[in-house]
Amino acid sequence: HKPGLYGGRSHWFGCVIGRYCGRIAGGRFELDGKVYNVDKNLNGEHHLHGGTRGWDQYNWQEVSGRPSCGLDPDTGEPFVVLTRRSLAGEEGYPATLDVTVRYSIAGNSTLSIQYEALNLDPDLSTVINMTNHSYFNLSGDCSRSIYNHALKLESSKVCAVDPGGVPIEIRDVESTPLDFTCLRRLGDH
Repeated sequence: HKPGLYGGRSHWFGCVIGRYCGRIAGGRFELDGKVYNVDKNLNGEHHLHGGTRGWDQYNWQEVSGRPSCGLDPDTGEPFVVLTRRSLAGEEGYPATLDVTVRYSIAGNSTLSIQYEALNLDPDLSTVINMTNHSYFNLSGDCSRSIYNHALKLESSKVCAVDPGGVPIEIRDVESTPLDFTCLRRLGDH
């Protein structure tokens, strides 16, 4: 463990992003008739990737009471499971969550990341939008372009954003440069 290894926020490389990835316009949202103000860490205007102290700023823990890493007994796949408790009020969010992230590798070629969040406050709703912020260059030489990489996404929609990166609507990707519903080279766009 080297606490300073991932310090700083250069593009959130490799981080778990939460409680909410992306931007929340004006640093506020309404839920169940109540307005919540969250940290405005993007130029003092919007909330970005969980705030000044988003989940990337915490050391996650091993899961107690069950294996946290090793080979899955059912599949034989290597895995690691990490967890943390996100308290009500953290960066302005309602409700306390127990959050778990499980990383596994299938067939030596497929990375799987599974997220789970359990709301511990039965009387409070919350918003959540978790992701991982890893970037991959599979050539083995990071000085080479990724344009020869092929990508397929199981998604026919994309969240369109305004010029400030704030989500505005969900759109179809069909016949757009973002259509990766079939395997395609990145450089073909």
